[in-house]
Amino acid sequence: MTQADLIDGIDARFRTADRLLFIIGSQKCGTSWLHRYFEGHPQVCLPAWKEHNYWNAVDGHPVDDFLKLRRRQLQGPNPVLRLARRVGLKPYKRPAKLAAVTRALAAQRNAGPPHSVYADSIFEFRTPESRVFGEACPQYALLHSDTYRQMDRLGPVVRFVFVMRDPVARMISGVKHSMRMAAKQSTFRREDVVDAVLTSTRDPGSWGYQMTRYDEMIARLEAAVSPERIGYYFFEDLFDQAQIDQLCDFVGVPRHTADFEEKVNFDGRPQLTLTAEERVEVVATFRNVYESVVDRFGDQVPDAWHRSLELLPEMAAS
Repeated sequence: MTQADLIDGIDARFRTADRLLFIIGSQKCGTSWLHRYFEGHPQVCLPAWKEHNYWNAVDGHPVDDFLKLRRRQLQGPNPVLRLARRVGLKPYKRPAKLAAVTRALAAQRNAGPPHSVYADSIFEFRTPESRVFGEACPQYALLHSDTYRQMDRLGPVVRFVFVMRDPVARMISGVKHSMRMAAKQSTFRREDVVDAVLTSTRDPGSWGYQMTRYDEMIARLEAAVSPERIGYYFFEDLFDQAQIDQLCDFVGVPRHTADFEEKVNFDGRPQLTLTAEERVEVVATFRNVYESVVDRFGDQVPDAWHRSLELLPEMAAS
C-alpha cells in the first residue's frame, strides 16, 4: 500500500462507502438475524462470516481461538452436519465462510491502522450497487470507548446499531447458546440451565453478566460516538416490518422486505422459564439496567421489560 492509498493514516477504501455499519450487540439479541437480513439487501455489503472480532483485537482482547475453532470445524469432515445446525451455515456457503474466517484471522494478526487487512474483508464482495459496508459482531458491545472512537473515525458517515433484550430472556438464551456450543448438543436438563443462569447472574466477571449490562455498554459507546450515529432497538419489537423499515432509514438504504419466517441460531424448542423466585433474583441483580433503560427510552421499552420489573415487591406495590 502506498501513501496515496491512505487518508489520514486510514485505508482509503473506508472513505469510498456511503455508510459504514456496525451491528455491535448485544449477544442473543438478534444480531445473527440482522446479519442475514442485510446480507440479502442489494445495497449492503457484509463479509461472508459474521463476527470477525477484528475490533476486539484492536481493543487489546483478540479472540483468535474462537476463529481457529470455527476454521477447524469448516475444514473438518461433514461440516454441514456438525456446524450448520448450530450457526445457520448453508452448504453452498461453506467455501466462502472458510475463506472469510481465514481472512478474519489474518486481520487480527494485523490489527490497527491503517486497517487494510480488515478492509480486504469488508469490501471483498463489493458490487456497483453496494453503498453500505460493515459487519455484525455482538462481542463489540464490550469494547472500550477509545476503540469505538477509532471505528467512528473510519468514514464520514458511520452507523452503530445496538439491540437490547429483556435481561431475563437474554440471560437464558445466552446460557443455552453457550452450553450448546460447548457440549455440541441442544438438549439440557432444566436444572443445569437454571444453575448456569444463576451462576452467571451472580458473577459480575462472567460473560453473561457483562453482556447484560446495557447501561454500561451505552455509556462507553456514547462517550465516543454522537447519539445521532447510534440506532437503539429492542429484540422484542425487532421482527416487524415497520421496525425494519425504520432501521433501513437509519442506515440510509432503501427499505427491503424481511423474511420473518427464517430463524437464525434458533433451536426450535420451547422457551425455558424460570420460577418466580429465580426470575426475581435475575431482575434484582440487573435492576439498574432495567431502570436505566426505562428512564432513557420511556414508552419505547417493550411490555416484557415492565412485566419483569413488576416482579420486584416494591415495584409491584407501587
